Amino acid sequence: MTRLVAMLSAAMLLATPALAEGDARKLFKEAQEHFDGARYEQALEIARKLHADTQSPNARLYVARSLKGLGRFDEAYEEMSLTLDDAAAKADAEPKYIATRDAAAAELALLKQKIGKVIVAIVEPPPGVVVKVNGNAIAADRIGTPLAVLPGDSVIVVEADGYTRYERTVQIGAGNTSTVAVRLTRPESDTPAPTPAPVAPEPAPSGGLSKTWGYVGLGVGAVGLTTFTIFALSAKSTHDQLEEDCGGRCTDPKFQDDVDSGKRSQTIANIGLGVGAVGVAAGVTILLLGGSSKEPPPAAAFHWNRGPSLSYTRAF
Repeated sequence: MTRLVAMLSAAMLLATPALAEGDARKLFKEAQEHFDGARYEQALEIARKLHADTQSPNARLYVARSLKGLGRFDEAYEEMSLTLDDAAAKADAEPKYIATRDAAAAELALLKQKIGKVIVAIVEPPPGVVVKVNGNAIAADRIGTPLAVLPGDSVIVVEADGYTRYERTVQIGAGNTSTVAVRLTRPESDTPAPTPAPVAPEPAPSGGLSKTWGYVGLGVGAVGLTTFTIFALSAKSTHDQLEEDCGGRCTDPKFQDDVDSGKRSQTIANIGLGVGAVGVAAGVTILLLGGSSKEPPPAAAFHWNRGPSLSYTRAF
């Protein structure tokens, strides 16, 4: 341990362009003495001043160690991570930082067991978004990366001008990582109400039956003609079969069921033809004459059974 402290002190002295060598040696020694005496607040204050003046990984190492001594493990983890990065980047060119790098790596592994991590991921982040974890603002380049937190409840706040403030409390255990996905939304009061679509004025009544009934008539006509087609074909098929079996005029009782079936099909075909013809004629007439806004009563149905009618006939 004594050898490591000596190496750190030597490296400290070689990296103090902003301080005189004597002042840097004195400050670093004071930080070590306060740390060894468990006076972590004083050690932290001196180590931070020394790092601000020198940017030395060794000064930052004592910043991290002092924070660890104060039980601020989340901050200590972040500082120790930066110490490892700084020392590793300089170790190849300046071997004096190898000891700092190795010490930071070992202590970082121990700290990792004492903290949790949270990742705040923002979907489509608006300009000027601010993220706070437990009241501390996070640098923009750290958003979306793992952040060290103390185990327990962590309060996540995300804000941006013109958007509803997001706040959530998450519980994170030691050694665990939690991801919080956030999509900021604008306040409902700021969202413009949709403009209602213009409503076309209803046409003035033009007299006559409603055009709706014209379409109904065409529909009924189509159904009637379809019925006619199906049962006319059925009647023809039965008639042709009887024609083949007994010349069309069958008196043998064994053909009676076929004769009755053919007659039923012919009757239904005639009804379908009549309904279809009247429905199509009525529908076309109503559409050509135009319609009013008043619907006719249901009693105004198609009376296909009155007056002349079309029929389909086969002799059975």
